[in-house]
Amino acid sequence: MNNATYLQNNSCVHFYYTDCPKPSALTYAYVSTTEAAITWTGGIAGETNWTIIYGPDGFNPETGGITITTTATNAIIPNLTQLTTYDIYIYSDCSPTIQSLPLASTFTTLPYC
Repeated sequence: MNNATYLQNNSCVHFYYTDCPKPSALTYAYVSTTEAAITWTGGIAGETNWTIIYGPDGFNPETGGITITTTATNAIIPNLTQLTTYDIYIYSDCSPTIQSLPLASTFTTLPYC
């Protein structure tokens, strides 16, 4: 780490530290025909705010989807359509200008019986 010769001769070395780690351990409490309940674990930075973006499978979270903000490590994703696959992205909001990389997942709603 502190070897000047190594650092000078290996310019592709990149040290990276994030001040805003992404959440982890996403769990689905349930998935029904019209909603899903999720929980997750915050990162090691002690963050207390999260942004959830979800939408149909394959959507781009930078340009679309539905956004929910929360201060809890759980949420209910409402107004879903039966037998539809959704992508979900959860971001830690560490400050007004710093957001983590996303914790991403996919789930499919159940059919009406």
